Amino acid sequence: MKRHYRILVLFIYLLFFSSLLFSQKVDSILTHKADSLFRRFARNINNRALVVGLYYKGADTLLKYGRINLFGRIPNGEDLFQIGSVSKTFTGFLFAKEIVDGEIDMNSPVSEYLEINRKEKYDSTSLLSLATHTSGLTSNTLTLYALPLLSYLAVTIAIKQLVLIPQNASELLITPQIALIPIPIPYFSTYGKSLMNFDLNLTRPNPKLVGKWKYSNLGMGLLGRVLAENEKLSYEELLQNDLCSILNLENTTTAPSKIQKKLYATPHYILGIRTTRTKLRKGGIEGAGGIKTTGKDMLKYLRVQLDSSYIPNILPIIGLQQQTFYVSKDPKHKGLEMGLGWIKSNAPEEGKSKIIWHNGQVMGSSAFIGFIPDKQIGIFILANNRRGRKLTKLGFEILNYFN
Repeated sequence: MKRHYRILVLFIYLLFFSSLLFSQKVDSILTHKADSLFRRFARNINNRALVVGLYYKGADTLLKYGRINLFGRIPNGEDLFQIGSVSKTFTGFLFAKEIVDGEIDMNSPVSEYLEINRKEKYDSTSLLSLATHTSGLTSNTLTLYALPLLSYLAVTIAIKQLVLIPQNASELLITPQIALIPIPIPYFSTYGKSLMNFDLNLTRPNPKLVGKWKYSNLGMGLLGRVLAENEKLSYEELLQNDLCSILNLENTTTAPSKIQKKLYATPHYILGIRTTRTKLRKGGIEGAGGIKTTGKDMLKYLRVQLDSSYIPNILPIIGLQQQTFYVSKDPKHKGLEMGLGWIKSNAPEEGKSKIIWHNGQVMGSSAFIGFIPDKQIGIFILANNRRGRKLTKLGFEILNYFN
């Protein structure tokens, strides 16, 4: 009897240590796979800097490649990156928190929170539809780009007339030609609350798109504004109070301080040309793409999506945000589902787990975050260049490899 007991105990020990070794091996394979993939990608001089965060079954790590700026500073977890539309997932978290706290009803009509002349147009547009991109609102509007584009035209015409055209070519002054010079355009920097109200008065949800998936920066930006105003705060204040303080994100913000600006990862065009930082005006669409953050903060944000047990009372928020609220029936978006800000996509192979993800791109910067809850694996990528599609492809390659 004792002999059988000893054999059983030995078997249990062997099973435990073999599973531990297997876990360590998979983690090692994940790191090696990611390092090989991103090191090769970072060799391209146009790619500048990459910060990659990996999470697997309770363990996480940061990988860093390239350079932050012209002086060759090597990236680290403290560098500030623009994450573009990954900000929408932060807005989704804030939405889920207000729902869980009983501060807001996800099915409330947007018109209840608007102060515009024709708000009755939005009586049938719910807050939930904004979070799932099914409101029928356009993605961007002409007003969003109008002032920056006019500024661009004015500057380029001035350069053409005053610098590039010879003094004796007076006939050309009558019909000015635009100089093809890449003047940085401060997209969205003029788009605040008043211009958003102007757009909301001017347009309406497209009846043909209501209830269907149509990506909308305007819709998610409006949701962020509604959530903030519901708490009588600015979006930045809401972000700090209801998300950053809870997750202990020390350098996640829409309004970087002077100290944080010194740690900015200089944005670059795809050709490696330096460009300006994207600034979103207060009260506009900050919730759609205005957040800046660091590798260390993103690692905390990724971890809580997969393991929220170490933060009190946060599981209901994470669970609600990741819950499916919309399933696409459009063949073009086969397998697409929406949480609150999170996109869910089918894996290439049938029977594999869905991937929860989002990507982002603004002037000179791009980002990706994705994870598979039941496999306890996740990744994020930050880059100071415009390679949003490439980062998404690389992120999915890592996740699908271990799915």
